[in-house]
Amino acid sequence: MSNVAVHSHHHGCCHAQAPTASISERLFQILEKVSAVALGIFCAYASMELFIPFFLAGMAIGLYQHFSSTPEQKDAARISSCAQGFLEQLTGVKLPPLISLITNLAITWCHIDHHTTIFVPVVGVSLGAWAGQAAGKLGSQICQA
Repeated sequence: MSNVAVHSHHHGCCHAQAPTASISERLFQILEKVSAVALGIFCAYASMELFIPFFLAGMAIGLYQHFSSTPEQKDAARISSCAQGFLEQLTGVKLPPLISLITNLAITWCHIDHHTTIFVPVVGVSLGAWAGQAAGKLGSQICQA
């Protein structure tokens, strides 16, 4: 008796399916997006004249990243920054995602209020890059359709 591999071919077998996120993961992703927009609004309120040019520069960066990066670079892991990330590095303890988000929001919010000339540009560039990458992705999807 020979060992014969049986392959069943289904329609769509060659298409990778994205893993589906749980409801709590989807809600957390929405909370992250809402938090980012809230920080942007707060930054624009703190200094519109700093926020707008840095947001536009960030959009240019995001578009460039979208169109020049490889798929591996696009899937790179997210890295924490600032004090909370530094404390994670020192202690080796990674906080739960919700606590980490709240901590990072509090730190950034206070810094925007007290160090506007530094943190409004940082947030503006970051949000602009996010918007630029999203615009590039949408543009790519529209062109493929």
